[in-house]
Formats: sequence, C-alpha cells, structure tokens
Amino acid sequence: MEFARPSGVVFDSSVGIELLPPELGELFVKDKVCVRGIEDKLPVVIYHTKDTVILPSDREPETMWRQHKKRVTARALTHFENFPGPLRIDLPTPAADPKSIALTASFELPKLKREGDKGTIIMRFASSQLDYGVIGGKAMLRVETKKVTKMVREHELNPDQIVTFEVSYVE
Repeated sequence: MEFARPSGVVFDSSVGIELLPPELGELFVKDKVCVRGIEDKLPVVIYHTKDTVILPSDREPETMWRQHKKRVTARALTHFENFPGPLRIDLPTPAADPKSIALTASFELPKLKREGDKGTIIMRFASSQLDYGVIGGKAMLRVETKKVTKMVREHELNPDQIVTFEVSYVE
C-alpha cells in the first residue's frame, strides 16, 4: 500500500502477472522498489498500474547508520601508550562504505577555571587517522590514541574516569 500513491494497484512480481487476462495485464508496468523492513535491502520487482507514482527514493536502498561505543578508563588509555599499536574497536557489523566512518572520543572535564562549571571535551578523528578492516569476518577499526592520551594527561582525569570512543558508519 505504501507504493500505491496517489492511487493504484501494486503487487509483487511473484504473484504472476500472466494470471491476469491480457486486457488487465496491459494496465501494469514492471518496476523495482526497495521495501522498508526487508533485511537485505535489495530491490524487489513489482508491477503497478500506470497512474501509480514511484518516487526515486523508493528505488534506492535505505541508508542504515549504526553507532557503536567503546568505553575505556583513563588509566587503561594512559597504560595503553606503553604498548605498540593502535586501539582496536571491534564493530558489530561491517561498514558498507569505509569512507563513511566517523570517530569521536569524549570525556567529561573534572573541573573548569570557574568553580561549578562542567564541560566535555570532544575530539574528532579525520578519516585518514582511521584504519578499517575485516579479518576473519570480524569488522574492526584501529586508531592511534596519542592525541586523546595527551588530553587526558593535560586535564588530569581521575584514573577511573571513562573516555568514550563513538563510531558512526553506514551498514
């Protein structure tokens, strides 16, 4: 019903247009749409009456953005700088477009210059600073944390304070 606009008849191609009498079959045209809620997001072949308007956006798969967080204590982050290699963030699903990956690191400030003020430091990573890969079917992101560790030290975070890395990407 979502595609039968402003009016008309739409049905899946598996129903079989050849079951209609020829004079009724001529009222329909073959088309493809992406149906929301179908997991694989592939276009579905349909038939619809000629007065039905299929929008261009109905023909494109729905873009699904995913957010994933990894929380690390300030202690673990500062200890991590003694070990070679980047921080690894395992992703629950692969990225459809690795260029779409965005990463931020954030933490609450323990104190500001004025008493009672609170704030948050948010650091954004350029895509050139990120290394995305799939190993053994497992998607992961690797990032150097030197910049974040430096900020953690400068702001004298409590060792148990959480630094949150948030990844956003298209599935």
